[in-house]
Amino acid sequence: ICGTYRHTAEEICFGTRLAWRNAPKCIGRIAWDSLQLRDCRHVASAGQAFQECREHLKAAAVGGVITPTMTVFAPRKPNQRWGVRYWNSQFCRYAGYRQEDGSVL
Repeated sequence: ICGTYRHTAEEICFGTRLAWRNAPKCIGRIAWDSLQLRDCRHVASAGQAFQECREHLKAAAVGGVITPTMTVFAPRKPNQRWGVRYWNSQFCRYAGYRQEDGSVL
Protein backbone atom coordinates (compact mmCIF):
# COMPACT_ATOMS: atom_id res chain seq x y z
CA ILE A 1 0.00 0.00 0.00
CA CYS A 2 1.34 3.40 -0.95
CA GLY A 3 -0.20 6.71 -0.05
CA THR A 4 0.25 10.04 1.59
CA TYR A 5 -0.53 11.46 4.98
CA ARG A 6 -1.64 15.02 5.66
CA HIS A 7 -0.43 16.32 9.01
CA THR A 8 -2.84 18.26 11.18
CA ALA A 9 -2.03 21.89 11.94
CA GLU A 10 -1.29 20.86 15.53
CA GLU A 11 1.22 18.23 14.38
CA ILE A 12 3.01 20.71 12.14
CA CYS A 13 3.11 23.30 14.93
CA PHE A 14 4.52 20.78 17.40
CA GLY A 15 7.08 19.49 14.87
CA THR A 16 8.33 22.93 13.84
CA ARG A 17 8.74 24.06 17.44
CA LEU A 18 10.52 20.84 18.40
CA ALA A 19 12.85 21.02 15.39
CA TRP A 20 13.74 24.64 16.17
CA ARG A 21 14.30 23.84 19.85
CA ASN A 22 16.69 21.04 18.87
CA ALA A 23 18.63 23.03 16.23
CA PRO A 24 22.09 23.26 17.86
CA LYS A 25 23.48 26.05 15.65
CA CYS A 26 20.56 28.46 15.96
CA ILE A 27 21.10 31.16 18.56
CA GLY A 28 17.44 32.22 18.36
CA ARG A 29 16.11 28.82 19.38
CA ILE A 30 15.61 30.01 22.96
CA ALA A 31 12.29 31.42 21.71
CA TRP A 32 11.17 28.07 20.25
CA ASP A 33 7.95 27.95 22.28
CA SER A 34 6.77 31.32 20.96
CA LEU A 35 7.00 30.30 17.28
CA GLN A 36 3.84 31.25 15.39
CA LEU A 37 2.81 28.92 12.58
CA ARG A 38 1.00 30.10 9.46
CA ASP A 39 -0.57 27.10 7.72
CA CYS A 40 -0.69 27.94 4.01
CA ARG A 41 -1.05 24.42 2.65
CA HIS A 42 -4.12 25.59 0.74
CA VAL A 43 -2.02 27.82 -1.56
CA ALA A 44 -2.04 26.55 -5.15
CA SER A 45 -0.38 29.22 -7.29
CA ALA A 46 2.79 31.30 -7.41
CA GLY A 47 0.74 34.47 -7.03
CA GLN A 48 -0.93 33.19 -3.88
CA ALA A 49 2.45 32.04 -2.51
CA PHE A 50 3.89 35.51 -3.13
CA GLN A 51 0.96 37.13 -1.33
CA GLU A 52 1.40 34.78 1.62
CA CYS A 53 5.11 35.67 1.77
CA ARG A 54 4.12 39.33 2.01
CA GLU A 55 1.60 38.47 4.75
CA HIS A 56 4.35 36.54 6.55
CA LEU A 57 6.50 39.68 6.75
CA LYS A 58 3.56 41.71 8.06
CA ALA A 59 2.69 39.10 10.70
CA ALA A 60 6.30 38.63 11.79
CA ALA A 61 7.02 42.33 12.34
CA VAL A 62 3.89 43.89 13.83
CA GLY A 63 4.67 47.35 15.14
CA GLY A 64 8.42 46.74 14.84
CA VAL A 65 8.31 43.81 17.27
CA ILE A 66 9.75 40.67 15.68
CA THR A 67 7.68 37.55 16.31
CA PRO A 68 9.20 34.16 15.42
CA THR A 69 6.99 33.06 12.53
CA MET A 70 7.00 30.14 10.12
CA THR A 71 4.82 29.81 7.05
CA VAL A 72 4.25 26.27 5.81
CA PHE A 73 3.25 25.48 2.24
CA ALA A 74 2.00 22.08 1.06
CA PRO A 75 4.57 19.56 -0.14
CA ARG A 76 4.60 18.47 -3.75
CA LYS A 77 1.94 15.81 -4.32
CA PRO A 78 2.76 12.44 -5.90
CA ASN A 79 2.84 12.72 -9.70
CA GLN A 80 2.88 16.53 -9.46
CA ARG A 81 5.76 18.14 -11.33
CA TRP A 82 6.00 21.31 -9.26
CA GLY A 83 4.75 22.42 -5.88
CA VAL A 84 5.37 25.71 -4.13
CA ARG A 85 9.12 26.27 -4.00
CA TYR A 86 11.06 28.89 -2.13
CA TRP A 87 14.72 29.01 -3.14
CA ASN A 88 16.12 31.44 -0.55
CA SER A 89 18.14 30.27 2.47
CA GLN A 90 16.43 32.86 4.66
CA PHE A 91 13.28 34.80 3.91
CA CYS A 92 14.64 38.09 5.16
CA ARG A 93 17.96 39.17 6.61
CA TYR A 94 18.25 42.40 8.49
CA ALA A 95 19.96 44.38 11.21
CA GLY A 96 18.84 47.70 12.58
CA TYR A 97 20.26 50.23 14.97
CA ARG A 98 18.15 52.95 16.55
CA GLN A 99 19.80 56.37 16.25
CA GLU A 100 19.63 59.18 18.82
CA ASP A 101 16.97 60.94 16.72
CA GLY A 102 14.77 57.82 16.80
CA SER A 103 15.41 56.77 13.22
CA VAL A 104 16.63 53.28 12.42
CA LEU A 105 19.81 52.72 10.46
